[in-house]
Amino acid sequence: MAIGYSRHQNGFETLCITAAKLIEDLSNASAKGLLHQSLSAYTHPHVLVVDEIGFLSYGPDAANVLSMW
Repeated sequence: MAIGYSRHQNGFETLCITAAKLIEDLSNASAKGLLHQSLSAYTHPHVLVVDEIGFLSYGPDAANVLSMW
């Protein structure tokens, strides 16, 4: 988070999101056939901070949607 905050202070577009929210958004988009369009929201910022990666267990499709990057 500190890296993202410092990059934001230096003018970089920064997006912070929890791993659970990221996987939920990408899984929903994938189910609707819109995964590639949804990825642009996360690949557009200069810095993407994904927080809380190790706090939860994730469903079987989590690896699939995250590997699309």
